[in-house]
Amino acid sequence: MVTTAINTSLIDLLPNDINRIYETAAPFPSIYNEEQAIGIAECGKIEIDFIPLRKINGILVKADKYYIIVNSTLSEPERTKAILHEIGHYIMHYDNRFTSSIYCHQDLVNQIEKEADFFAWILMDDYIKERCGWNFFIL
Repeated sequence: MVTTAINTSLIDLLPNDINRIYETAAPFPSIYNEEQAIGIAECGKIEIDFIPLRKINGILVKADKYYIIVNSTLSEPERTKAILHEIGHYIMHYDNRFTSSIYCHQDLVNQIEKEADFFAWILMDDYIKERCGWNFFIL
């Protein structure tokens, strides 16, 4: 993974959290497309499904196994972001897995959502970030 130098003072996360997320993301390659994001999920035995969702980009669900449900109405770069974000929850928030689902949408921006977003932002190639018009620093 290529690490871009960033001004971490612009991120609403504590320095220890930023370092932990960088360390968590370090083993993963930079992601250039949705297919690569799906490949990471499949390596973790997470099944991906695409369905139209209202006000939700993605959701991590635990049933007989883990599923990431992605809003099929999103653009390919936005779906890539949603997949990586939900993988971030799966990897970093394992202690929250006692709930049946961990979800995110624009109205819910809290600590674990920012962490999952930052995880996704680290993994996404700059080209994908640009294509989905995403700048982590203006969440």
